[in-house]
Amino acid sequence: MLTDHPSYTSLSDAEKAILDAALTEFGRAGLPGARMQDIADRAGINKAMLHYYFRSKDKLYEEVLTRVVESFMTSIEAALDSEDTFSAQLRALLDAYLRAHMSRPEVVGLWVNENLNGAPVARRLLGPERGARGPRRLLCWIEDAVREGHIRPVDPLQFMITFLGSVVIYMIGMPMFSTFRPELARGGEEEIRARVDHLHTLFYHGLKP
Repeated sequence: MLTDHPSYTSLSDAEKAILDAALTEFGRAGLPGARMQDIADRAGINKAMLHYYFRSKDKLYEEVLTRVVESFMTSIEAALDSEDTFSAQLRALLDAYLRAHMSRPEVVGLWVNENLNGAPVARRLLGPERGARGPRRLLCWIEDAVREGHIRPVDPLQFMITFLGSVVIYMIGMPMFSTFRPELARGGEEEIRARVDHLHTLFYHGLKP
């Protein structure tokens, strides 16, 4: 497990507002560029109240990133547990991961900025000593699929990098990609299904033995 955090629904309205505002600001500017005053303003509170709940910007950032990582892990596990076949699990994973990022595009900025700064917090959260479930579950899923003959031999880590990257680059490049197909910018159900269908075809037929 990572750490025991109160569920989002159990938080006070002020805490929810702070975490939502912090995600937006950290996604926009990263940890170095985000300002506590901007977070307080976006949350609709004064800076003193912000510091009452979170004594430092670093602590607030770690709380935000921890919750994002935990949400990512939960979505991976739920998708894998919801289906029985490799093909159906792959589709469920793609759908869940894409929808999670479409619903909160700030998360993409958070990932990008964290990695541009060397990913010090993410490395701690995902390190083996923290028992991070989701990524290892994804790697084990690929290893099992290879061993059971459902897919051809493939490096599980390379698959995970490609899988995650296929969603992140879609979100990062949306302003540019929509130049060629404006409806992509809508991010509606039709666009989500089209992206999931494309990636499922690409991955599944590329992995079939």
